[in-house]
Amino acid sequence: VGGARNLGIKESKGDFISFIECEMIEPQFIEKLYSRIVKDNSDIAIGTITLLKPGIVCNLTKHKKDIVLSKLTDKLEEMQTGACFEKLFRTKMIKENNILFPEGLYWEDNAFLLQAIYYSNKISLLTNCNYTWYPQDWDEDYSVLLKESILPIAKIMTNFAKEKSFSRKEMNILRLKMFKNFGKSFILKDDIY
Repeated sequence: VGGARNLGIKESKGDFISFIECEMIEPQFIEKLYSRIVKDNSDIAIGTITLLKPGIVCNLTKHKKDIVLSKLTDKLEEMQTGACFEKLFRTKMIKENNILFPEGLYWEDNAFLLQAIYYSNKISLLTNCNYTWYPQDWDEDYSVLLKESILPIAKIMTNFAKEKSFSRKEMNILRLKMFKNFGKSFILKDDIY
């Protein structure tokens, strides 16, 4: 996935990029993100995510209000998932900072998103722009691949934070986000912990 997205970034000609997967989005999803990113002169606009599985409907993200964030600590604290699919990014910000996805690993969104958050001047949060996510059940082989990618992605993210001299508070927020985003069920397994 990372390689395909990097190719898309490289070949992109537009002012904005989104990484929508094969799910259901509202008819005005991109329009709402676009309107806010332009209105606020932000580098990233973020909607909400609803998880939908048979018998389960769960709001994974819920912004309290439409808001613009500019401080790194605020941006990190408001990142409720490591996903990129409910976001719209300003292409110029991505290309000027050479923000790319790690290739050959899963959880690649997390590493990309950390860099995008860091380099963004402003992030707009939207309350009325929802992405419905239909997660697939993980078979054993896929679970193993996901688990094997946790430590390399965590290392990429931690190294980036150290390179950019994150404060102690920013590092603690990042660690908490990684723990949450990589799934407590994986983190608590002895071989990962």
